[in-house]
Amino acid sequence: MLGRQNIAIRGHEQKDSNFMAMLSLLAKENSVLREHLANAPQTARYTSADTQNVIISIAAKQILDGIIDSCK
Repeated sequence: MLGRQNIAIRGHEQKDSNFMAMLSLLAKENSVLREHLANAPQTARYTSADTQNVIISIAAKQILDGIIDSCK
């Protein structure tokens, strides 16, 4: 959603990033995500900049694969 709306994912501080704001919003309606964010150790939350970069790379590959399939 952030990419589709051309909104920056990260800000100057991770806790105030759009990514974390989106996760917090989603966690209000998703008890599994809410529980994970509240109780998982900091090293197992998978919210770091490195993890965000992996998510972005995966999404980019899926988009590119879709474009290539459409062109074929």
